Amino acid sequence: MSQTTTGLLDVLQSIVTASGDSGNAPVLMMLGTFKFSVATAVFREYVRTSEYRWAAVERFGQLDDLQYTGPGPDTITLPGTIYPDWKGGVQQVDTLRAIAATGVPQRLIPSQGNMNAFFVIERIKETQAVFKPDGTFRKQEFEVSLRMFSNGAQGQ
Repeated sequence: MSQTTTGLLDVLQSIVTASGDSGNAPVLMMLGTFKFSVATAVFREYVRTSEYRWAAVERFGQLDDLQYTGPGPDTITLPGTIYPDWKGGVQQVDTLRAIAATGVPQRLIPSQGNMNAFFVIERIKETQAVFKPDGTFRKQEFEVSLRMFSNGAQGQ
């Protein structure tokens, strides 16, 4: 392959990854318009925590009496790694930060399509490692923390 062809392929790849297009890579999950895939940002784990609230009433000489008061927070944590020289590019975490900064809940759609809920991005953690001589990184680890959004409607 010639140097011109290789340079053109690099430019086309950067356009595809800048648009967040997953190309032919399967989409693991979508958060709003952001696609988690091998071609963008892939998470290595999906950790979901569902909490339930119980109010305690203390009783003398006995166990506390518990009363269910409703659901608590429902959170998802997505840790992952991006190798921008291979796939994903360097802008994926910044794209997630821009989505979070809008303050708008985003629809979460896993690849199975079994969840139809809105989530907000509560936290994004980023670690850069393995640097090139020019200071750019070869490895970027991230952790995105999501929380289910409730608009106050019953059952959400």
